Amino acid sequence: MNKAAAPLRVGLIGAGHISADYLRAACFFGQIKVAVCADLNAAAAEARAREFNIEFASIEALLDDDSIELVLNLTTPQAHVPVALRAVAARKHTYCEKPLGLSVSEAEPLLKAARSRGMRIGCAPDTFLGGGQQTARLNRQRGNRNSGRRNGLHPLAWSRALAPQSRLLLPTRRRTSF
Repeated sequence: MNKAAAPLRVGLIGAGHISADYLRAACFFGQIKVAVCADLNAAAAEARAREFNIEFASIEALLDDDSIELVLNLTTPQAHVPVALRAVAARKHTYCEKPLGLSVSEAEPLLKAARSRGMRIGCAPDTFLGGGQQTARLNRQRGNRNSGRRNGLHPLAWSRALAPQSRLLLPTRRRTSF
């Protein structure tokens, strides 16, 4: 008899508006379980946790929890790299809402730290075929190859530029195809 692997336990940091969207969607992915919610604003974390019937904790307690394997970083963009660095230091895989960092140079130390510890880093892409990509595509079709890009780098290329060897965020032992 084949026994399915236990779901990957996820700790969510950042209990703002977007966290509700992630928590509503999490039930569709049996390979993960968002178990704990944390935020600098303890009341916000507690309210979101109660809304979705999960635990709440301080950020420090979440990072110290050995049962949490992955941190879902839904903080403000300015906090993505600092929070992710703390998660990686705590030996947690990390998935950030976009952007991964405010610049490539800000994100590089995070990727280096994750690589050196064997941790995986993932980041939400910009809205698929959203306004930015459509503008860049239209300008490219018109022959203007740099318009609509940040420093000449198309938004869809950010993940490849930052982590060219990256794969699906989930650790190899739990990797599944979507």
